[in-house]
Amino acid sequence: MSESGIRAQIKSTLEAVPGIGAVHDYERYPRSLGDFFLAMTGGSPAQVNGWVVHRESARAERATMGRGGQIERAHVFKLTGFYALDDGAGSEKDFQALIEAVFEAFKGDWYGTAAWRADLLQIESVTVTAVEETGADLYHIAECSLAVYERVSA
Repeated sequence: MSESGIRAQIKSTLEAVPGIGAVHDYERYPRSLGDFFLAMTGGSPAQVNGWVVHRESARAERATMGRGGQIERAHVFKLTGFYALDDGAGSEKDFQALIEAVFEAFKGDWYGTAAWRADLLQIESVTVTAVEETGADLYHIAECSLAVYERVSA
């Protein structure tokens, strides 16, 4: 169990969601927004539909007392989804359905041996933003959080 193992399991779980698009297991920082949104298409000129995974924090506390005890670490990951807005096609409904599919993927014991346990995925916000650099295109953005716990030797 480790942060990298948990991150890999999160990426694998996301990639198994039908229609998920490009999945990146690290925060992306391209030189321009155009390059960023190209990364969210998987590198082809297709529709923007992508997710990034980023660990925001890792809290630790003793799980057992005494020498040789265990420490429980709570890794909090941010999962951010980006989806091109197409009002005529009802992209809001498609994106909301995709977010629900992501929630479903993470509601069971998805973490296998990568972690001790995990909280339920939290959908923190779903918004729309305009990006001037891409010609004032509109994009749906979902911010989700996921706390995943591992136990390590003290």
